[in-house]
Amino acid sequence: MGQSLHVAAAAILFGVFTSSLLAALLTFAVYLMGNVTRDLVAFGKLSQNPQLQQLMQGLYLLLPDLSRLDLKNQAVYGLQALPSSIDLIANALYAFIYIILLLIIASTIFAKRQF
Repeated sequence: MGQSLHVAAAAILFGVFTSSLLAALLTFAVYLMGNVTRDLVAFGKLSQNPQLQQLMQGLYLLLPDLSRLDLKNQAVYGLQALPSSIDLIANALYAFIYIILLLIIASTIFAKRQF
């Protein structure tokens, strides 16, 4: 549910200032990048290039980490124990804050639009 709320907030944000097609493409890109952000950081470390490491770390901080909110594989296949309640609360708080920030930015842009 957290991933869908993130994607919906991103769609609202992009829909405020772009065309429908571009908003859909950007939202899909956020979804894809949000699911591979941890892999980007690992790729930066493997490259052993300081500039690439900084770029990947910056993308990790900017893009949503949707893999934090994806517990379906752990629940269905039992690959590893479910996170502790503290981790679940921290992940829910992360999602809530990120979604609120996206919606605040969208409402600010929408309020400044000239119709």
